[in-house]
Amino acid sequence: VTMKKLLAMLLSAGVIISLCACTSEDKKLTENDEGLKQISQKYENQYQTTANIEYNGTKIKVNMEKTEEGSTKIDFLEPAMLKGMAFEVSENNIEVGYLGMHFNIDPNNLSSSIIVSTIVSAFNTMASGSGITAEVDGSALNVTGTTNNANFLLVLDKNSGNALKLEIPSMNLVAEFDSFTLN
Repeated sequence: VTMKKLLAMLLSAGVIISLCACTSEDKKLTENDEGLKQISQKYENQYQTTANIEYNGTKIKVNMEKTEEGSTKIDFLEPAMLKGMAFEVSENNIEVGYLGMHFNIDPNNLSSSIIVSTIVSAFNTMASGSGITAEVDGSALNVTGTTNNANFLLVLDKNSGNALKLEIPSMNLVAEFDSFTLN
C-alpha cells in the first residue's frame, strides 16, 4: 500500500512539474510571435512620455516624443543644470539645442548623448521587432534585447503595450515612464 502511495505521489509531482514547465514555456514569446509583433509595430509610430531616469546615481527627468518623421525629441526638464537642453535623435545624427544654439555631436562624446541614444536605440530595437524576446509576468510583458552592445529589459503593460520601465544594467541606467502614450 505504501508503495502505491509513493508511486501516486511521484506521478502527481511529475504531472505538476510538467504543467508548470508547459505554463512557463507558453509565457515566453519570440520575435516571430504575432502578439509581440503587433506591440513592436506600435513603436514604429509616434509616442510621447515623461521619463524619470537614474544614471550612475544621477536623477534626470526628460520629455520624449517620437515625431511623424521618425526622429525622437528629448527635452531635459531636470536637473537644473540640464534644463532647456534638447536632443533630436534621427537615424544617423544627434542634434543638440541649448540656449538658442544648435549643433550636431558624435553620440559617443557626451554622457547625456550616450544616455539619449541608448534609450532611443532600445525603443527602435523594440520597433524593429528583431532580436527581441518577451515573457509575460502578471500584467507586464518583459521584453529583452540588445542595443549599442548593451542588454536591455523593457517592461511594458501587457494590455496596452505602453512602456513602464527600461533597464540597461551595464550602464547602470533605469528609466521609469510616467505617462507613456502610443499613437
